[in-house]
Amino acid sequence: MGAHGPSGRNRHQPFPELSPGDAHAVIRWLCALGKVTPRDIRAALRERDSLVAEATRKPESLDGQGGQFLRRIEGLQRGPKTVDQRTSMRERAAWMAEERYKAALRGLPKAARARVNSIRERRGIASAIAAARRLSRSDS
Repeated sequence: MGAHGPSGRNRHQPFPELSPGDAHAVIRWLCALGKVTPRDIRAALRERDSLVAEATRKPESLDGQGGQFLRRIEGLQRGPKTVDQRTSMRERAAWMAEERYKAALRGLPKAARARVNSIRERRGIASAIAAARRLSRSDS
């Protein structure tokens, strides 16, 4: 049978309840996978905003169903705009140093990794990266 049921077609699943943080994480993940582009996201938001604006301007054009429609789209309204939280240069540098550290550890045996880790705790990440590179050159 499988996940798609006996007929092989997808059954309609209700949209999952997401917190704003979860929704943001999902969109970033889909963007990272290349399934959606930032342009697609902006276009969808613009289209949704224009539909909401049109419906709120002309509720009488919805054949007496305006109130019901507006209640349904209240959930689509965006919250207040927040300041874009970009990573600071310090955070970015720390992240890049962490990635360099992981890359330096990648080819080392367990004993050498433990040694480099203790160096990192005592002297910092730059010394640990240098020690890992020295150890990897001496192994080769």
